[in-house]
Amino acid sequence: MLPSSGQEVQQPDIPHYSPQPSYQTHTQTIPQQQYQVPQNQYVSTQFTSSGGGGGGGVNVVVIVAVIAVVGIILAGVLYVWASSLASSPYTWSGEVDSRVTGVKWYDSEGDWELETHDGDLEFSNDQFIEEMELTSVHVEYDWPYATIEYESDSSDWSTMEVEVRNQINGDVWFVLMTSVTLDGDYTSLDDGACFAGIHEDAYYGSSSWRSEVGNTAWPYFCDSVDDY
Repeated sequence: MLPSSGQEVQQPDIPHYSPQPSYQTHTQTIPQQQYQVPQNQYVSTQFTSSGGGGGGGVNVVVIVAVIAVVGIILAGVLYVWASSLASSPYTWSGEVDSRVTGVKWYDSEGDWELETHDGDLEFSNDQFIEEMELTSVHVEYDWPYATIEYESDSSDWSTMEVEVRNQINGDVWFVLMTSVTLDGDYTSLDDGACFAGIHEDAYYGSSSWRSEVGNTAWPYFCDSVDDY
């Protein structure tokens, strides 16, 4: 559970081809018969098999169609493959309590955070990412401790590390910030102010967050809970 976002830490043109030159069509009259050049001719181009039989030919159109279909399939496969290689800028790793992963944890505002089994972090509200101009977030767990690493394009700062202590009691995940290192400037925190998220199975609205937090024993290191 990341600390609340409210926490301040400072297409070429197709060529036009001219029509074929027109020729005067002459007809030769023979008693009771008239011959005229046919107006339309259709030519079917075929590749003939080595056996010499015309029946073994393969229509060029069919070949082109097959190549097009194969191309589409390959393009789809390559897209999926490339997508699988693309990594999310929001990740986690390390040793973590098994109750954390694969579950949405809701904060007091009804926003949730999810640590996926694949090592990604997902958020229902990424406003804090925009506000802090974050380019990446990584949480390294060594339960019950964790270090949250932020990188930003902000003109005010570029890197930040937040060290936290975690504890899950019942359906509540308590988090205490213990230090902040901003662009190398370390600050220790010891105010006992915790953050809390509740398990998706226990969440049905803002009142449920408050109820769960109020009816759950707080860790000894939490003197207060943000928004409670």
